[in-house]
Amino acid sequence: DRDLAAGCSAHIASIVDAEGASDVFPTVIMEAMACARPVVSTTLAGIPESVINDKTGFLAPPGDWEEFAQALEKLVRNAELRQRLGEAGRARIENDFNITNTIEPLHELLTDSIAATSAKRPIGSPISQAKQTAYLIDCWPDKNLPFLEMELRALRRNAVPHTSFILRAPTSDLSSKTHDLVREFEYLPDALVIEAEWQANQVLVRELEAMRANQKHRQSSELFLEQARAALMLRNLFRQRQIGHVHATSSRTLLCALFLKKLLGLSISYAVEEKPSFPDQFIASALDECAGGRSKNRELLARRGSGFLFDETIDKPSVNDIGPWLSRKTKIEWTGAKTFWDEWSQRLSDWTQRA
Repeated sequence: DRDLAAGCSAHIASIVDAEGASDVFPTVIMEAMACARPVVSTTLAGIPESVINDKTGFLAPPGDWEEFAQALEKLVRNAELRQRLGEAGRARIENDFNITNTIEPLHELLTDSIAATSAKRPIGSPISQAKQTAYLIDCWPDKNLPFLEMELRALRRNAVPHTSFILRAPTSDLSSKTHDLVREFEYLPDALVIEAEWQANQVLVRELEAMRANQKHRQSSELFLEQARAALMLRNLFRQRQIGHVHATSSRTLLCALFLKKLLGLSISYAVEEKPSFPDQFIASALDECAGGRSKNRELLARRGSGFLFDETIDKPSVNDIGPWLSRKTKIEWTGAKTFWDEWSQRLSDWTQRA
């Protein structure tokens, strides 16, 4: 009988334990209803918000095992009742708990809250006046970008208005040496909010899909979906942050930058890493869309305009750390790639303010 009951329904006898803890809104109940299974549970916490007694299942008082058992017996003995309650549960999930009805209002509430907070900023505050550069970073830390920390510190030293957006959550412990940078990073919201934005903007989704279809050298579907979703999410954040220019720190984020150029008309730049994720043909084609960038490949740069720089960080990484100390000791200017970072910072500022 126990096996039969398990096969014809979903049952979860939620109670409050000795320490006062309990289920709040069990996911398994929603999953069972989505599978058109009637549910037997208890009138605890948020469970009655999902299960309607005698319509999508049965609810018993917590700890009342007799009423709980009677509800199970009704379902075991009545196939027509199981089907009717199961179909009603499936309909309730489709009508009342789909992603548009649940996540979109939450997303709108958060968006309105951010807009209201921004509106309260004093007139003349930096965020209301100066446009910013958006630095797109795939993940932090990134072992494939050993000089990224140096780069971000150079932007700070040169007072370049910028915000670093991290597209993927950290997968390793963050170094205490970079906590001052990490505190300024912006992370994307969780997957449910990103998916809600995706579902709510199908017209823009089709535009991005058409953009990919017209490319000679296409990226994988998995990477396209990841970066396109990030671009749709960043679209609203960029408007709130007065973003005027987008810089891609890697080939993965270059895709996102290209999508944002399509969606918002922003100028973009790209720092070509040592081992890009895409073939040379794709990189060359993407660089045609950029206002500028950096690379250690002189042959690639020879075909580009004045907005592109040879990446000196590849040649002189250590001098950036010891240069200031040597300058003080020898009374001779020894800045290594510092002049390069100064020039790069100036170009970022120019691209951003021209937006």
